[in-house]
Amino acid sequence: MMPPFRVPSMIRNLVCAGALGAAAALLLGSVAHAAADIANLPRDLSPWGMFRNADIVVKVVMAGLAIASLATWTVWLSKTIELRRETARARDGLAKLETDTTLAELGRDAEGAHDAVSQLIQTAAREGSLSGWTFDADFKDRVALRLERVEAAMARKIASGTGILATIGAVAPFVGLFGTVWGIMNAFIGISEAHTTNLAVVAPGIAEALLA
Repeated sequence: MMPPFRVPSMIRNLVCAGALGAAAALLLGSVAHAAADIANLPRDLSPWGMFRNADIVVKVVMAGLAIASLATWTVWLSKTIELRRETARARDGLAKLETDTTLAELGRDAEGAHDAVSQLIQTAAREGSLSGWTFDADFKDRVALRLERVEAAMARKIASGTGILATIGAVAPFVGLFGTVWGIMNAFIGISEAHTTNLAVVAPGIAEALLA
């Protein structure tokens, strides 16, 4: 009866050494790939750094949104100042109306002024002058009609320039969404070109999308 075949210890050691070498090579290769991925990641993750590293389309979108934001703040500041100034003028005009002064005298004092109360006084004084200062039954209706026209004109003046806010409010979310979609699309394109889903490929597109 033949003795059982046994692998010599030298061969067994060589096989073990080869397996360990292959495992070490795979481990070193994965570590090298991870180091390369980390090296390829963008270093500057600040908003300005992400903007500089973004695609040209995303840059245009973010620049447009920045301009729209600047326009919105400009309109808000200018209208705040204008409303405070007109409010102060209206209070002064109402204080004059409380004094013991005739409509004709108020009309003469308000000549050349362009605030709302002065315009109302001038309109009422003009109608009184045309009526010969005869306050008949229809005088109130005629004055009310003139005052409504002045009120509408003053409202249009105050509201001028605010239409851009409605335009920005309606368009800006869709512009930002377009930048987001474009960044996600760049992320998928990078995945398809690199045939991998590692962080170095996905991160730039996701950063563009989130920033937009």
